[in-house]
Amino acid sequence: MTTRILTNLLLLVSLGAGALTLDDIHYLVGEGANKCAVVIDWDNGGRALAWGYKWNGACTNLAEVVRRIVHDDPRLVSDDALTFFGYDVNDVHPSWDKTAGTCSDPVALAAAGGWSFDGAVVPESGSCYTIRRGAGSGVEPIAAESPYGYQVVASSTREKSPMYSNPDVVLGRPTMGVFNTGGAHGDSGALITPAYPAWSGGRIYTAAGGTGKDEEGFVTIKFDHDVVDDPKNPWGLDFIVFGNAMAIKTGSSYVTLAGNPADVRFVGTGNEEPGVVSVSQDGRTWYTSEKWKTFDGAMPTLGYEYDDKTPDTGLFSNNQYWGRATRATFPVDPSCTFASFTGLTLTQACQRYRGSAGGVGYDLASVDLPCNEQGLKWFRYVRIAGVCTAVSAGEDIYDEEGDYIGTSDGTYKYSEPEVDAVADVAPVSDYELWVERNYDWATAWDKGGAEVVAKNGLLNALNFAWGLSPTTPVAETVPFEIAGFETGDAVHTLTVRSPSPMSAAGGIVVQATDCLTAGWKTVVPTLTSSKRDGKAFVNTFTVPADAGAFFKLVVPTE
Repeated sequence: MTTRILTNLLLLVSLGAGALTLDDIHYLVGEGANKCAVVIDWDNGGRALAWGYKWNGACTNLAEVVRRIVHDDPRLVSDDALTFFGYDVNDVHPSWDKTAGTCSDPVALAAAGGWSFDGAVVPESGSCYTIRRGAGSGVEPIAAESPYGYQVVASSTREKSPMYSNPDVVLGRPTMGVFNTGGAHGDSGALITPAYPAWSGGRIYTAAGGTGKDEEGFVTIKFDHDVVDDPKNPWGLDFIVFGNAMAIKTGSSYVTLAGNPADVRFVGTGNEEPGVVSVSQDGRTWYTSEKWKTFDGAMPTLGYEYDDKTPDTGLFSNNQYWGRATRATFPVDPSCTFASFTGLTLTQACQRYRGSAGGVGYDLASVDLPCNEQGLKWFRYVRIAGVCTAVSAGEDIYDEEGDYIGTSDGTYKYSEPEVDAVADVAPVSDYELWVERNYDWATAWDKGGAEVVAKNGLLNALNFAWGLSPTTPVAETVPFEIAGFETGDAVHTLTVRSPSPMSAAGGIVVQATDCLTAGWKTVVPTLTSSKRDGKAFVNTFTVPADAGAFFKLVVPTE
């Protein structure tokens, strides 16, 4: 491991021209006043990438910091022991073999074994920690691409308070918690949940407009990469906007860190506010949809996953309920509204988020954007603005809190949406898409696991691999079976019978080894055909003959 202290947060790893600084790293994981850099340097890809980590109080060890970065970045892959690191350079969600240290995408970075770093060291603020494989690549590190907005290119607000008029607060991931800030609402410390929004000073930007027709409040945010209409995005959603909506609760008010979320129950309504969301490829020509005027509503932001089995004891003292950070790149089922919260406790609502940070998701299919070379719609800029409405002369005007402002002389008023963050939705696995099709908001959180037994008596993993739904009676289907395995000089051919057509990523993998006492490595099978044979389908796969002397078919359950 190499550690260098950053002088005034300027120098990261080199005194050379163009050296990366800590301020250049715009992908920051975590939340807090302290900040360090983590560089992962592959020796087989000529690439070294840098992330930032933020925290308050005492920091955990470097190994746990790295795990939290891996958890947050959908393009960075590792194993629990941190002996494998992979990075999806082209964002094509390839298949990884963490044992062999390989990837189905030749451009991706992947390597297992030979990594050098001291995972027990406790990071210090202003320091850089390098995780290097072998001798490293010898190249200067570059900042890892961020799934969150990284630059404000324009903004306008009539908000007078400096705590809510700084547009830069919309950059990075959405707010996770407030810790003894003494902010505008007297916060003594709380985590952001559907019952407690990000309303503290310095956390959100209020896009407040004026009284003229063209005096709207807005903020324009740029991504450091193209956000595309990826067919593997969950529910077809491509980006998420986070505001500060809150589901209305009854009884106990959950505003403290140590409060029990089971004591809070929702009535099925919430605070919503209109706003206009637009996207652009060049920052000049804008596209929007009538469907994109819903903003700052369900689903409210959730900062940390509910986890009373293994809570993060380093998050705050006496933490009993909250675990790792939620995923701000994974949306909640868009069919959900505030009515979906009816009768739920805060515990139950958080479980149904399934690790998501919430927010309002948007689908690029709704707008007539030009496509890239792969035929996918895309954008780089997103603009969030208030909705303008004409006000009749003599009409009383109230602000969003319901306080009387005055009587109109026939001008205009705007909604005043609060903006916390924007995020690029990350694609998910074929198995996750199967869960999306077969389970809803109320059931997916505890019945959608691959190792869970479905209604038809089979593991979900088997139903997925065989092309079945969780409710398909097994007795009425053709059994899944290996019909043949033929050896060849270049490839071996595997024939599998199944109730429905399979795909190359259809829930099965082939593992190979040269010795039964050695470890197994994953071999990605190539699907050559899938044909109907009576009531069944015959699926033919090939695997490289030189992959090993022994092969086995595996249905993963994780």
